[in-house]
Amino acid sequence: MPRTHRGCTVGSVPSRLLAALAAALALACLPAATADARVTGDWGYYAAVSSRFDVPLPDVYVHRGGCPEYVYGDWRPPCSSPETREVWIPDGAGRFALAHELGHQFDEQYLTDPDRAWLRRLMRAPRGDWWRPSGAGEWFADYYADCAIGLGRTSREGYASRPSPLRLQRVCNAIAVWGLTR
Repeated sequence: MPRTHRGCTVGSVPSRLLAALAAALALACLPAATADARVTGDWGYYAAVSSRFDVPLPDVYVHRGGCPEYVYGDWRPPCSSPETREVWIPDGAGRFALAHELGHQFDEQYLTDPDRAWLRRLMRAPRGDWWRPSGAGEWFADYYADCAIGLGRTSREGYASRPSPLRLQRVCNAIAVWGLTR
């Protein structure tokens, strides 16, 4: 089934990502509008904010309030459950926190193990289990958030150090292609 992102439609593209295709497709689609939001939630604010993100969005339900599984005193952090396609965002969390958690959902819904291996090398992320705390999966979620909001427009405390503009653009191009082709 064809997917649409930023006004571009792609039918059948091989699942292996070719850098030239990613760059050409992403650059051709840059001036168009952002992706249609498929984010729903307890509070319309999340869908409104995510609709302005400049990345393909995963299918997800966003809960208002922090993670039900983790409590630190009176604070519950943001968290994501890819198995149930749900995200929890506490009041007062910024756009970066929302985009980061959506990045985990995108990872689970769109990426394959070969995609993750390619991303780990590109991001220069730490080796080891992708899903471990502070692992490459957290780095990818940070990159996804930077792509969504725009490098330089975020004030964040993420797992990954700020990427170079070129490295970030390469990851953003790949995210755009994966969002279109899967």
